[in-house]
Amino acid sequence: TANSLLSTSQQVARLVGSTVGGILIAYTGEATVIAINAITFLYHSLLFNSFDMNIRQNEKEGDVMEDLYRFRHRLRVRYSEIDGQKIVFNAHYLTYLDIAIAAYFEEGLGLDLHGMAEEGKFGFVVAKTTLEYKDSARLGDWLNIWVRLKKLGRTSFTMEVKITREGENNPIVLAEIIYVSYNPETKTSQPVPTFLREKMEAFESGVIAD
Repeated sequence: TANSLLSTSQQVARLVGSTVGGILIAYTGEATVIAINAITFLYHSLLFNSFDMNIRQNEKEGDVMEDLYRFRHRLRVRYSEIDGQKIVFNAHYLTYLDIAIAAYFEEGLGLDLHGMAEEGKFGFVVAKTTLEYKDSARLGDWLNIWVRLKKLGRTSFTMEVKITREGENNPIVLAEIIYVSYNPETKTSQPVPTFLREKMEAFESGVIAD
């Protein structure tokens, strides 16, 4: 673990410092060795304190990811999704977003999207999608697609999505999607249903177990 690695490294540093000090004492005298040991101790303290801070920051970032995003969907990059540069072709990330959003409603909120659309209870369309490409996913990568509700309006809602590689926190893609509650018969927007509004607000507040 990170903590055991830190402890082992500190012990090694002390051992090296003691050995070097023991050798030097025969040549330079006690006072010089004390000064050298003091400098060595200071250097290693600063080095390992910095190392420890980096570890704790990474742990903190992992905790924050779970706290900020109530829903995660996993998928693996397939051969048909990579391009001539051997990375995921940019347009496929839109498919990843669509898959994750559908899973958010069905697995996270426990709703049947197809059934609601067939019964005329709820349907939605994409009004705007913004993507920021930060890195590249490759064949065989397991991806975590983090989804959360950013804004819930009267007739629309905005979702935020972050795609990361399994075991990493740095984003591959950041996305924001604006959806509009849609009436297919009148072909116009309509208010987000009360039952859906309550479900989404409850889920995002942690009331519904994911």
